[in-house]
Amino acid sequence: MATTGNSMHTETEIPVVHGRRDLAEMRQKFFTHLTVYLCVVLGLVALNFTRNPDHMWSAWVAFGWGIGIVCHALKVFWFEADRK
Repeated sequence: MATTGNSMHTETEIPVVHGRRDLAEMRQKFFTHLTVYLCVVLGLVALNFTRNPDHMWSAWVAFGWGIGIVCHALKVFWFEADRK
């Protein structure tokens, strides 16, 4: 089978983000993610205190999801120089 000069892309490739609009969109998505995280965690903490104050299970949810928030923040803000 002959190949042409066209490059083939696979689904596993991550597109390189260029431009301020894309960066602004990534930041907006992060802040939306952070807002949802804070609202849900605060609600779970309130539920935890009213239903089972002796066992702080909501801290595990906040910690686990918080790892995702930190990774998202690193991707958007820390590795920003890699995309320029």
